[in-house]
Order: sequence, then C-alpha cells, then structure tokens
Amino acid sequence: MTKSLEFKLYPWIKPRYSSVHHMRTAIVKNSVGIIILCAKSDYFHVTAHLVESLRLVLKVALPIQIYYSGHDENSFSLNKNQRDFLSLSTGVTVLSLHDYYPAATTPKKGCDRQEECNSTSFLKPFAILASNFSTVLYMDPGTFFLLSPIYVLDSQSFQNTGIVIYRSKKTWLPHHGSPYVSRYVSGNTGGGYMAAAQSVIETSEPNSSSGSITEMDGGFIVVDKARPGVFMSIMAAAAAAVLMNSKELMGKKKSTSSTATFLMDVNVENEDDRIWRAMEVLRVPFKFNPSYSGVIGVKDMERSIDGFTVICGENVLQLNEENQPFWVGSGGISANHYVMSELLWMAAQFNWTPDQLLWLDKKTNCMRQATEKTSMLNRKQTKLIEEYRKSFVKLVS
Repeated sequence: MTKSLEFKLYPWIKPRYSSVHHMRTAIVKNSVGIIILCAKSDYFHVTAHLVESLRLVLKVALPIQIYYSGHDENSFSLNKNQRDFLSLSTGVTVLSLHDYYPAATTPKKGCDRQEECNSTSFLKPFAILASNFSTVLYMDPGTFFLLSPIYVLDSQSFQNTGIVIYRSKKTWLPHHGSPYVSRYVSGNTGGGYMAAAQSVIETSEPNSSSGSITEMDGGFIVVDKARPGVFMSIMAAAAAAVLMNSKELMGKKKSTSSTATFLMDVNVENEDDRIWRAMEVLRVPFKFNPSYSGVIGVKDMERSIDGFTVICGENVLQLNEENQPFWVGSGGISANHYVMSELLWMAAQFNWTPDQLLWLDKKTNCMRQATEKTSMLNRKQTKLIEEYRKSFVKLVS
C-alpha cells in the first residue's frame, strides 16, 4: 500500500530505487560535498571555472559531483570530451542524472527548444536528490564566491533548520504577475492556513495586498538531507516540477486546492521557488537569508543624481548572515569574460521602502539607492575577482 502510493506521488524514482526509504539508505551518513548541475553544454566553461576557483583560489577540498542530463537524445548535454576534462580535477566526479531518474530527464516528445528540453532549474531538485552526500552545497554554473562557501555550514540558519536559501530581488506586489500571491498576502486563500506565513511575505499593513513577495535565488543552496522534513520538501519540489513540465498537464483544469495552487502555481516564473513553497506546504521550518539580492558592477554617472547612486551590472550579489559580500550569481562572466575587470562597486538590498531603492533595468540589473547603501569593492575583493577573471580568460582561450 505504501509503495503503491509512493510510486503514484514519485513515479520517477523507478527503476533505480524501490522506495523512498531505499533512496535515503543510499545517502552516506555525515558526508558533505558540493554538487554542480551542468545541464547544458553551454555551461561547460563556467562549470570548469567554478571547479578551478573552488580548488585553486578558495582552497576548498570537499568532494565535487557534477551532474549532466545524460540522455542520448539530448544534443544539448555535455559531450564525452567535456566530461573527461571536468573529471581530471582531483575529487571531481561527473555523473549522469539520466542514470538516476530516467523518467524525469527524458526530453519531451516533439521538444525542439533547449529551454524546454533541459531546464537547469527544472532538474535542480533531482541533482540534489541524486547525490549521496548527506549535506549538499548546491551551486549553479557561473557562481563565484567572495568568501569560502564552507562558512555557511556554521551559520545559524543551517544549524537551526538544515537548509540555507537566498532571496532574489524584492518584488512589490502591485507589479507581481501572480493573482494567487495577492490572495495569499491578503489572507484569502480559501482555508487561510497559510495567511500568516511571515517567512515569505511582508505586508505594509494587515489584510493589505500592498507589500512584497519573496522570490528565491537558487544559485547557491545548502541542504541537509539527513533531516526528513528537508528531504521530503526537495522530493515535493521535484514532483511538482515533473507535473508542471509535463505536456500532458498543459491545458487541463488546474486544481482549486490552495495547497496545490501554491506549490504548482502556473504563474511562477522561477522554478527555484517550488523548493521553499514545498517547505511552506509541508510545514517544514526554514528561514531565508536576511538580505535580498543586490548588484555588483559599475557606477552609472549619468543617473547617479539627487543623493542616489545607480550601480549597474550583470552579476547579482548575495550577502551572508553578517551582511558581508558572500557570493555572486552568474551573468557577466559567461556573457563577457572581460566584464569582471570592471566590477568596482556593489550595492546590497535590505528591507527598504520603494522610494529608497529601485531596480531600473531587469536585463542589466541597475539598482538605484541612497549613496550610503553602496560601496566600492575593497582591495582583497578586487584582487580575488581579478584572479577569477584571469583564470577564466585562460580557460576559454
């Protein structure tokens, strides 16, 4: 009976695993490691650069697992030469996700677009589940760190909840595209059991639809799979991703359940959000990193007027719990490997009001905020970024 229900909820665990319990027994107790999802061959160079940065610059010795889609029909996946190159680094293993979850990684019939065939965010929970590490430090290709990622294992959030997740930009509800989110914030969710979810919602006043909705930045996620609640939340996120990416589901009537709507909202633009939504639905304790994503780039002199500074860049900045610059999201380094030499300014984003901060351009991440909220990179940070830039230029040349 239990196995039958499990296979209905998670049909993609077959044939490698006979049950969810079988999946959990494959996890090596107390093990810690890094995983990188290189779902497309386009990410090969930034993946290789991330590995080199961790090993040679930050001196991180943790084992690394790199996952690729692995399906023969997917021409976008890593080829053998790329896999062999990545495997040359000490302590690095390259693994096929298709060997673990063939039902989830087989391209949809008639699929002819790279984004549809093999979405990185769609496969992310499967990479986390496939790893035999008990504690997983997941990293997107193209991510680079200003401090060692090992720091996060001692953070208060990880010690208390077993998961560390980061916020994306602060989004103000009047401009948000999801009607469900507005109902959620105002408390009109049907059953209303999620109306007071302060972990993800901030409102200006009770029963008001004005406020902000948290969206997740999945470039760096830390997960303790030994905690059953955290593990089952990743399972739920994977199950929701399979359903929402299934062609068979498209066009069918969606569930009216507030729980199902919240987890599988068709208006969710960011697949990473299903992870924290799954934790919310399953009532698993979690807490976002305090700050929102900021930006690292150059100062726009023309628009920096009236006591405000405008910082523009292709790289998103995340702070740690102590509000120190911690890691930078992918963007500029893959688009133009010379852009990193121009990164001189950074702007962090806290819980400020709309008149104190403004994102001016989604494509280039231009943030307008009071001058005292911005700062120049210090000498150590500038030197580190220059090391990253030189190693990337050497890698692709």
